[in-house]
Amino acid sequence: MNPLPVARTRKFQTKAKTLDGQAQLRQRFVEAGKALLKASPDSAPSLRKVAEITGYSPSALYRYFATKAELMYAIREEFLDRSVTYAQARIQGEQNATQRLRLGFEALVQFWVENPDDFRHVYSYRARDEDGDAVKPVLRDQSSIQAARGFSVSLVRDFFQHHDVEPSDELIQQFTDAIVVATHGVVAVPLGSPSMRYCPSEVMARTTVQAFIGSWTDFIDFIKAHRLTRRPTAEQFLNYLDTVTRLS
Repeated sequence: MNPLPVARTRKFQTKAKTLDGQAQLRQRFVEAGKALLKASPDSAPSLRKVAEITGYSPSALYRYFATKAELMYAIREEFLDRSVTYAQARIQGEQNATQRLRLGFEALVQFWVENPDDFRHVYSYRARDEDGDAVKPVLRDQSSIQAARGFSVSLVRDFFQHHDVEPSDELIQQFTDAIVVATHGVVAVPLGSPSMRYCPSEVMARTTVQAFIGSWTDFIDFIKAHRLTRRPTAEQFLNYLDTVTRLS
Protein backbone atom coordinates (compact mmCIF):
# COMPACT_ATOMS: atom_id res chain seq x y z
CA MET A 1 0.00 0.00 0.00
CA ASN A 2 1.39 3.43 -0.91
CA PRO A 3 2.29 5.55 2.12
CA LEU A 4 0.16 8.60 2.81
CA PRO A 5 1.74 11.85 1.53
CA VAL A 6 3.45 14.06 4.10
CA ALA A 7 3.53 17.83 3.74
CA ARG A 8 7.15 19.04 3.81
CA THR A 9 7.01 22.68 2.64
CA ARG A 10 8.37 23.84 6.04
CA LYS A 11 9.03 22.16 9.36
CA PHE A 12 5.52 23.01 10.54
CA GLN A 13 2.67 25.00 9.00
CA THR A 14 1.51 28.15 10.76
CA LYS A 15 -1.78 28.13 12.61
CA ALA A 16 -4.97 29.37 10.98
CA LYS A 17 -5.72 33.00 11.86
CA THR A 18 -9.32 33.48 10.66
CA LEU A 19 -12.55 31.64 11.43
CA ASP A 20 -12.77 30.39 7.84
CA GLY A 21 -9.16 29.31 8.03
CA GLN A 22 -9.79 27.52 11.31
CA ALA A 23 -12.75 25.64 9.83
CA GLN A 24 -10.68 24.67 6.80
CA LEU A 25 -7.80 23.55 8.98
CA ARG A 26 -10.12 21.48 11.17
CA GLN A 27 -11.47 19.85 8.00
CA ARG A 28 -7.93 19.09 6.82
CA PHE A 29 -7.30 17.24 10.07
CA VAL A 30 -10.55 15.31 9.66
CA GLU A 31 -9.71 14.36 6.06
CA ALA A 32 -6.25 13.20 7.16
CA GLY A 33 -7.85 11.13 9.91
CA LYS A 34 -10.24 9.55 7.40
CA ALA A 35 -7.32 8.69 5.11
CA LEU A 36 -5.47 7.02 7.97
CA LEU A 37 -8.62 5.21 9.00
CA LYS A 38 -9.13 3.91 5.48
CA ALA A 39 -5.54 2.66 5.41
CA SER A 40 -5.90 0.99 8.84
CA PRO A 41 -9.62 0.39 9.52
CA ASP A 42 -9.07 -1.52 12.75
CA SER A 43 -7.48 1.30 14.74
CA ALA A 44 -8.24 4.93 15.47
CA PRO A 45 -5.84 7.32 13.71
CA SER A 46 -2.85 8.60 15.68
CA LEU A 47 -3.03 12.33 16.33
CA ARG A 48 0.71 12.68 15.80
CA LYS A 49 0.40 10.93 12.44
CA VAL A 50 -2.47 13.24 11.46
CA ALA A 51 -0.31 16.23 12.34
CA GLU A 52 2.59 14.78 10.37
CA ILE A 53 0.74 14.19 7.12
CA THR A 54 -0.89 17.64 7.25
CA GLY A 55 2.40 19.37 8.01
CA TYR A 56 1.22 20.93 11.27
CA SER A 57 2.66 20.60 14.74
CA PRO A 58 0.89 18.31 17.22
CA SER A 59 0.17 21.34 19.38
CA ALA A 60 -1.74 22.93 16.46
CA LEU A 61 -3.81 19.77 16.07
CA TYR A 62 -4.54 19.59 19.81
CA ARG A 63 -6.29 22.97 19.59
CA TYR A 64 -8.99 21.20 17.56
CA PHE A 65 -8.85 17.62 18.81
CA ALA A 66 -7.48 16.94 22.28
CA THR A 67 -7.86 13.17 21.97
CA LYS A 68 -8.23 10.48 19.33
CA ALA A 69 -11.80 10.03 20.52
CA GLU A 70 -12.69 13.61 19.61
CA LEU A 71 -11.24 13.16 16.13
CA MET A 72 -13.10 9.88 15.69
CA TYR A 73 -16.39 11.51 16.64
CA ALA A 74 -15.77 14.24 14.06
CA ILE A 75 -15.15 11.56 11.44
CA ARG A 76 -18.32 9.77 12.53
CA GLU A 77 -20.26 12.99 11.97
CA GLU A 78 -19.07 13.08 8.35
CA PHE A 79 -20.14 9.49 7.75
CA LEU A 80 -23.56 10.25 9.26
CA ASP A 81 -23.88 13.35 7.06
CA ARG A 82 -23.26 11.22 3.98
CA SER A 83 -25.81 8.60 5.05
CA VAL A 84 -28.54 11.22 5.56
CA THR A 85 -27.72 12.94 2.26
CA TYR A 86 -27.99 9.58 0.51
CA ALA A 87 -31.38 8.81 2.07
CA GLN A 88 -32.73 12.31 1.45
CA ALA A 89 -31.92 11.94 -2.23
CA ARG A 90 -33.89 8.69 -2.32
CA ILE A 91 -37.06 10.25 -0.89
CA GLN A 92 -36.83 13.54 -2.76
CA GLY A 93 -40.10 14.31 -4.53
CA GLU A 94 -42.03 11.55 -2.75
CA GLN A 95 -45.11 13.05 -1.10
CA ASN A 96 -46.65 9.94 0.45
CA ALA A 97 -45.50 9.68 4.07
CA THR A 98 -45.67 5.88 4.13
CA GLN A 99 -43.50 5.63 1.04
CA ARG A 100 -41.07 8.17 2.47
CA LEU A 101 -40.76 6.08 5.63
CA ARG A 102 -40.12 2.93 3.65
CA LEU A 103 -37.72 4.47 1.13
CA GLY A 104 -35.85 6.47 3.74
CA PHE A 105 -35.01 3.56 6.03
CA GLU A 106 -34.31 1.21 3.15
CA ALA A 107 -31.89 3.80 1.77
CA LEU A 108 -30.08 4.09 5.10
CA VAL A 109 -29.62 0.32 5.16
CA GLN A 110 -28.36 0.34 1.57
CA PHE A 111 -25.88 3.12 2.30
CA TRP A 112 -24.33 1.25 5.21
CA VAL A 113 -24.30 -2.05 3.28
CA GLU A 114 -22.27 -0.25 0.61
CA ASN A 115 -19.98 1.32 3.24
CA PRO A 116 -19.41 -1.39 5.86
CA ASP A 117 -16.18 0.05 7.29
CA ASP A 118 -17.89 3.41 7.83
CA PHE A 119 -20.75 1.60 9.57
CA ARG A 120 -18.31 -0.10 11.94
CA HIS A 121 -16.61 3.18 12.75
CA VAL A 122 -19.90 4.93 13.46
CA TYR A 123 -21.64 2.22 15.47
CA SER A 124 -18.81 0.12 16.92
CA TYR A 125 -16.12 2.62 17.93
CA ARG A 126 -15.76 3.13 21.66
CA ALA A 127 -13.50 5.71 23.26
CA ARG A 128 -11.08 4.64 25.95
CA ASP A 129 -12.28 5.37 29.48
CA GLU A 130 -9.64 8.05 29.95
CA ASP A 131 -10.98 9.89 26.89
CA GLY A 132 -14.56 9.89 28.15
CA ASP A 133 -14.50 13.23 29.96
CA ALA A 134 -12.93 14.97 26.98
CA VAL A 135 -15.56 13.63 24.61
CA LYS A 136 -18.69 14.45 26.62
CA PRO A 137 -18.74 18.20 25.84
CA VAL A 138 -18.27 17.44 22.15
CA LEU A 139 -21.17 14.99 22.04
CA ARG A 140 -23.60 17.55 23.41
CA ASP A 141 -23.00 19.82 20.43
CA GLN A 142 -22.66 17.49 17.44
CA SER A 143 -25.09 18.89 14.91
CA SER A 144 -24.55 16.08 12.42
CA ILE A 145 -25.42 13.41 14.96
CA GLN A 146 -28.53 15.34 15.95
CA ALA A 147 -29.45 15.88 12.29
CA ALA A 148 -29.15 12.17 11.53
CA ARG A 149 -31.38 11.37 14.46
CA GLY A 150 -33.78 14.14 13.46
CA PHE A 151 -34.09 12.71 9.96
CA SER A 152 -35.24 9.34 11.32
CA VAL A 153 -37.61 10.97 13.81
CA SER A 154 -39.18 13.09 11.07
CA LEU A 155 -39.89 10.03 8.91
CA VAL A 156 -41.69 8.35 11.80
CA ARG A 157 -43.56 11.46 12.94
CA ASP A 158 -44.70 12.30 9.39
CA PHE A 159 -46.07 8.77 8.98
CA PHE A 160 -48.35 9.16 11.99
CA GLN A 161 -49.34 12.72 11.15
CA HIS A 162 -50.36 11.53 7.71
CA HIS A 163 -52.87 9.28 9.49
CA ASP A 164 -54.08 12.12 11.76
CA VAL A 165 -52.39 10.68 14.83
CA GLU A 166 -49.92 12.66 16.95
CA PRO A 167 -48.06 10.38 19.40
CA SER A 168 -46.31 11.96 22.37
CA ASP A 169 -42.67 12.90 21.95
CA GLU A 170 -41.67 10.02 24.21
CA LEU A 171 -43.59 7.54 22.08
CA ILE A 172 -42.18 8.95 18.83
CA GLN A 173 -38.68 8.53 20.26
CA GLN A 174 -39.45 4.93 21.23
CA PHE A 175 -40.84 4.15 17.79
CA THR A 176 -37.76 5.70 16.20
CA ASP A 177 -35.41 3.75 18.48
CA ALA A 178 -37.15 0.52 17.53
CA ILE A 179 -37.01 0.96 13.76
CA VAL A 180 -33.45 2.34 13.82
CA VAL A 181 -32.15 -0.59 15.88
CA ALA A 182 -34.03 -3.14 13.77
CA THR A 183 -32.93 -1.76 10.39
CA HIS A 184 -29.35 -1.28 11.51
CA GLY A 185 -29.40 -4.89 12.65
CA VAL A 186 -29.89 -5.80 8.99
CA VAL A 187 -26.38 -4.42 8.47
CA ALA A 188 -24.75 -5.35 11.77
CA VAL A 189 -25.71 -9.02 12.04
CA PRO A 190 -24.27 -10.12 8.66
CA LEU A 191 -21.14 -8.06 9.35
CA GLY A 192 -20.74 -9.75 12.71
CA SER A 193 -21.21 -13.28 11.35
CA PRO A 194 -19.57 -13.32 7.89
CA SER A 195 -19.53 -17.13 7.73
CA MET A 196 -23.34 -17.23 7.75
CA ARG A 197 -25.35 -16.88 4.55
CA TYR A 198 -28.26 -14.46 4.68
CA CYS A 199 -30.81 -13.40 2.12
CA PRO A 200 -30.09 -10.11 0.26
CA SER A 201 -29.99 -7.03 2.48
CA GLU A 202 -32.67 -5.33 0.37
CA VAL A 203 -35.09 -8.13 1.18
CA MET A 204 -34.32 -8.00 4.90
CA ALA A 205 -34.60 -4.20 4.95
CA ARG A 206 -37.92 -4.14 3.13
CA THR A 207 -39.33 -6.92 5.32
CA THR A 208 -38.24 -5.15 8.49
CA VAL A 209 -39.59 -1.73 7.53
CA GLN A 210 -42.86 -3.20 6.26
CA ALA A 211 -43.32 -5.02 9.57
CA PHE A 212 -43.13 -1.69 11.40
CA ILE A 213 -45.51 -0.04 8.95
CA GLY A 214 -47.98 -2.89 9.40
CA SER A 215 -47.72 -2.81 13.19
CA TRP A 216 -48.12 0.96 13.40
CA THR A 217 -51.02 0.88 10.95
CA ASP A 218 -52.77 -1.68 13.16
CA PHE A 219 -52.25 0.63 16.14
CA ILE A 220 -53.70 3.58 14.22
CA ASP A 221 -56.71 1.51 13.14
CA PHE A 222 -57.27 0.41 16.76
CA ILE A 223 -57.22 4.03 17.94
CA LYS A 224 -59.77 5.08 15.35
CA ALA A 225 -62.02 2.04 15.76
CA HIS A 226 -62.25 2.52 19.52
CA ARG A 227 -62.39 6.31 19.34
CA LEU A 228 -59.31 6.70 21.53
CA THR A 229 -57.19 9.80 21.81
CA ARG A 230 -55.31 10.74 18.69
CA ARG A 231 -52.39 11.77 20.94
CA PRO A 232 -51.35 8.41 22.42
CA THR A 233 -48.64 8.18 25.07
CA ALA A 234 -45.98 5.54 25.55
CA GLU A 235 -47.99 4.02 28.41
CA GLN A 236 -51.11 3.81 26.24
CA PHE A 237 -49.16 2.04 23.52
CA LEU A 238 -47.97 -0.55 26.03
CA ASN A 239 -51.58 -1.04 27.13
CA TYR A 240 -52.51 -1.53 23.49
CA LEU A 241 -49.82 -4.20 23.11
CA ASP A 242 -51.13 -5.97 26.21
CA THR A 243 -54.66 -5.88 24.78
CA VAL A 244 -53.56 -7.26 21.43
CA THR A 245 -51.60 -10.03 23.16
CA ARG A 246 -54.65 -11.09 25.21
CA LEU A 247 -56.89 -11.12 22.12
CA SER A 248 -54.48 -13.09 19.94
